[in-house]
Amino acid sequence: MLYVGSLRKEKGPFFLLEIAKYMPELNFVIIGGDKRKVQYIKELSLSKGIKNCYVHAYIDYKYVPYCLMEADILIMPYLKTGELIDSMSPLKMFEYLATGKPILASDLSSIRSILVHKVNSFCLRQKILLIVSKRLGKYYLYLLSKLTLFLEMLLIQLNNIPGIKEQKVF
Repeated sequence: MLYVGSLRKEKGPFFLLEIAKYMPELNFVIIGGDKRKVQYIKELSLSKGIKNCYVHAYIDYKYVPYCLMEADILIMPYLKTGELIDSMSPLKMFEYLATGKPILASDLSSIRSILVHKVNSFCLRQKILLIVSKRLGKYYLYLLSKLTLFLEMLLIQLNNIPGIKEQKVF
């Protein structure tokens, strides 16, 4: 699971640590921030006994697409706090969409017009995501990624059947 972006609290990197704690079988990768913030998150995760969270400082923008393509699931764990959270339109969202990878995002009104739950992403409230991660752990996200792959393959097959026009199936 990959997050690329700012390490400001409202962007959700600390929330990812909470999720990672309940899903030790999954690897969480956080890329962004300066060395001081990265070190702080590393120390915080170690102090909480979290061993499946890897943090790296900002990387050159030209390498970001390569990182995104290596991930199984891309995450936008924004918290519903901060001045701009209700009016933002993050570039990250469009970069994530361009990969075709499953996106797990916070359900925020500012991105709901682009990210549609169960269509091009899975949008969940933080509280729900935390509860699910505690109860289902790795199985939830594994099934989520397999379901997305299945739906993509089904749509390809439907579009290859003569007489069926491309239409919204789900």
